[in-house]
Amino acid sequence: MHRYLERISNEGLEQWPISRIDTLTSALRTGLMHLGVSDAELDKSVTQAQRALQQALNDKAGQWILSAHPEAQSELALSRLSDNIEHFIIDRTFVDDGVRWIVDYKTSVDLQKDLPAFLTQEREHYCEQLENYARLVSEFDPRPIKLALYFPLMQHLESWDYAN
Repeated sequence: MHRYLERISNEGLEQWPISRIDTLTSALRTGLMHLGVSDAELDKSVTQAQRALQQALNDKAGQWILSAHPEAQSELALSRLSDNIEHFIIDRTFVDDGVRWIVDYKTSVDLQKDLPAFLTQEREHYCEQLENYARLVSEFDPRPIKLALYFPLMQHLESWDYAN
């Protein structure tokens, strides 16, 4: 899913009508097999990946994230030398209205049907990861930073300000 969201953002939304996702079944299947998805889970995983891509393309927040922005990059690889070399990959980053956005894609869904509790849990779980990204980005970009989790399967963007 990450690779296709990167392609969509690089090629432009106009090149990716929702119907195009239906043509990706074979490529998604091969990609998921290479990632080690078991045969028993493969069909379900392909369907979920296609649904996530379709949902992102059919969602205002997803369209906004994937659209052209100043300084936009997808799957941005960054490294930092501390006690050892740390490597990071930011799913999507861009500048909008003077604010640097750092977005992490999540394919999880709220199975308990308690959205506020689910979002709190997800934010707590991924907060350190996103703040690590923000600390690194703030070393070369002094603008305010917003951190976000995007859940295409739920068509939900959860965002908050990074407080350095």
